Amino acid sequence: MGTGKTLDLENETLQNKEERARLEKAGAINIFHWCVILLSLLLTLSAWYFSKKQVEEKSEIRFARATAQVKNLILERMEKYENALWAGAGFLRTVNREISFREWADYGKTISIEKKYPGVNGIGVVYVLKPGQVPAFIDEQKKERPYFKVYPQHKNPDCLVVTYIEPLKDNVKAIGLDLAHEENRYTAAKKARDTGKAQITAPIVLVQDEKQTPGFLFFVPFYRGDSNLTVEERQKNIWGIVSAPFVFNKLIKGVLTKNTQYVDIRISDKEEKLYDKYKPRQENYDPNPLFQQSINIHMYGRNWKFDIRSNLSFRNAVSNNQPLTILISGLTIDLLLLTLFILLSKANQQAVNYADSLNRELREKQEKLSQANEELTQFNYRTSHDLVAPLKTIQGYIYLAKDDLKEDDLESAVSYFAMIENQTLSLISLVNSLLNLCRSDHLNGKSEEIDWKEVIENCTKNLSSMLSNHQVKIEYEITQNKIFFTQKVRLQQILENLISNGIKYSDENENDRFVKVKIESNSNEAQIQIEDNGIGIDPKHQARIFEMFFRGDTSKSYGSGLGMYLVQKHIEFLQGKISFDSQKNKTQFVVFIPNTKLEK
Repeated sequence: MGTGKTLDLENETLQNKEERARLEKAGAINIFHWCVILLSLLLTLSAWYFSKKQVEEKSEIRFARATAQVKNLILERMEKYENALWAGAGFLRTVNREISFREWADYGKTISIEKKYPGVNGIGVVYVLKPGQVPAFIDEQKKERPYFKVYPQHKNPDCLVVTYIEPLKDNVKAIGLDLAHEENRYTAAKKARDTGKAQITAPIVLVQDEKQTPGFLFFVPFYRGDSNLTVEERQKNIWGIVSAPFVFNKLIKGVLTKNTQYVDIRISDKEEKLYDKYKPRQENYDPNPLFQQSINIHMYGRNWKFDIRSNLSFRNAVSNNQPLTILISGLTIDLLLLTLFILLSKANQQAVNYADSLNRELREKQEKLSQANEELTQFNYRTSHDLVAPLKTIQGYIYLAKDDLKEDDLESAVSYFAMIENQTLSLISLVNSLLNLCRSDHLNGKSEEIDWKEVIENCTKNLSSMLSNHQVKIEYEITQNKIFFTQKVRLQQILENLISNGIKYSDENENDRFVKVKIESNSNEAQIQIEDNGIGIDPKHQARIFEMFFRGDTSKSYGSGLGMYLVQKHIEFLQGKISFDSQKNKTQFVVFIPNTKLEK
């Protein structure tokens, strides 16, 4: 029968282990969970990537539109200025004579230069003369303008004299200037003469610009007679040039509008900068522009390089948090999924662990119940034996005493009554031990503050008769660092049993018999050492001293065999531990009791 129960138990344990493994596997994070998280992560990254690309493409299109707009605005403005110059040349050909100062002033008012052509400094007439014609030309001009003169002198074969310019107010310094004195101006003028097309000079500083900033001259030629076909005919019949001076900063301010506020521009003619807004001190300067582009444009005989890049206004305008919002939201969902799976896995593991703990507690309870049943069986047997044996002895002594009394043998009867008394005292001691054992499970009083000196004195008082009979003295040493709390009743019984053990097992051959008690308590625990110089515990009995009713030497009456059993039970109730070391003439017990808070 025993073998069959063992096999059933082993089969049941194996099934439990298999079921536990299955539950753990089902509750753990597996490949399915990781696939879900990975798929969610891929979807998040894909949505973020496509959203980011859309934003970048829209930003790029917006930058390209702004770049094209800047380029087109400048080209359109230059074309408008060119048309104004050709209109002036057409006016001069129509008149077909040298006009007067007043006539050109009236023409300037008619075309409303300052209103219709913002950015241009003025529009003027430059007559082409030979050096020998200059004196007579000056005399003619002085009739209207006595201050008129031609300057500076030079050695070129042509003179290009700025004769009229409107508006005059801002261009007085240019009147009488011979453009042929400076190679840059002269070269552009000859190119306009020879090609019959509009031309501009390389970057120059205009005489009328007090700030000395980069500028240029815009030239359109006009000729005597009909249209000329060859370069030689153009050189021969050149009459003059209609010119317009430009200060670059003024020109660009007239061109750029609110629609071009998102880009900064740098315009260069070869190595010389005509206009530059790439400066850190600029309000919208972006040190790390999102976009930048360089464009080369053939501009009336010159090559202008446009460097255009986005600024902070552009960055703010195209700023879009949608990709980042998608990414953060997606990653948050992924993290929540992972957290959920982890929590579910932990919950499952906790459930399995809880079931394990319940099973463990159940097994422990079964073991304790089995042990209790075994102890109960032993208790019933030993109790019945230890109670019946003294009673039968008493009964026998009573019969013997009765017989002696009948025969008037009082001395023998008295001895029997003394034996009856000893047996009765043993019986009373046994009953008291049994009562203590029965009460041991019901002493769960409240923790209270312990006065160690008082506890030791109570033990000494309760054991005074035993100390006197065995001629044993008790010594104690107490070190208390912190207030100590525990159940006083159980502590008292532990100490009394251990001290009484030391007294009972004292060595009769030893003159100086003692039991030493040393106590050290702190905020965590109390350590109690009880040492005696008695007969010691036989090594073959040491493993059984905490067993119920165990007595090492049954030939001598040292008690009921319940004392050490009760000590261990009380210590277990207080969640402490006990150890001992026993040799001849020295036995030491060490007890650790945890410090508990005062229960209210």
